Amino acid sequence: MAEVMCMIEHHAALYGFIAKEAIEAGLDGRRALSAATTQYGRERGGRMAEYAKAEGMERTMPNYSLFKEWRPPHPGECIPGDNIKSPHYVTSVVRCEWAETWKKYDVLQYAKTYCLYTDKALVKGFNEELELDIPANLSFGDDSCVFSWGYDRTPEIDAALQEKAREIGLKYVKDFNFQTAHLYCCLNRVLREELPETGEEICRRGVQRYRETFGQEYLDVLKETAAENGWEWQE
Repeated sequence: MAEVMCMIEHHAALYGFIAKEAIEAGLDGRRALSAATTQYGRERGGRMAEYAKAEGMERTMPNYSLFKEWRPPHPGECIPGDNIKSPHYVTSVVRCEWAETWKKYDVLQYAKTYCLYTDKALVKGFNEELELDIPANLSFGDDSCVFSWGYDRTPEIDAALQEKAREIGLKYVKDFNFQTAHLYCCLNRVLREELPETGEEICRRGVQRYRETFGQEYLDVLKETAAENGWEWQE
């Protein structure tokens, strides 16, 4: 049997399926989903802060880019658009696999909550004093996602970051079994805390659609990954 390996599609779909159930539960579900998504971003950002500490580097916005935990698994995914380095560093993405997946499974209207909170929470988890501005977003109908990082990426900064990036390589990149298992465990934990009477059922229905879409093996690999990382797993 071939090794089961989740991709962006699995990560995005699982979020979308759970988000749909949460938002359809009403205002309390929407509020709880926002809290869970924010916590997910902060936990990822917190891991990035630990990586920076391990490298003896300050948690600055330029250094943030060195410790991202994922890279697109396949060529052509998450296609970058135009970037501006000075006087303010701005990056863009013209195709996003998360948005494409949400459209594929007809959950974009629910899953775009992810875009409202995750990236900003990642930065806050890395360093509470930093602020990311996202003036445009594909999920909300814009032509691209635009990220304004709040600093001038001078030639000196750019060269130093490129050199450090080559040194670090893929040391801190995680696969999407890891990413998807963490996503589920975090959402499940926070939704249960925020919605004691309905959180369990919201997650159960979201997971059921995930299982029906991808097969039991793509759920089992998440359970295994959660156990390997000491994350509590509940369905």
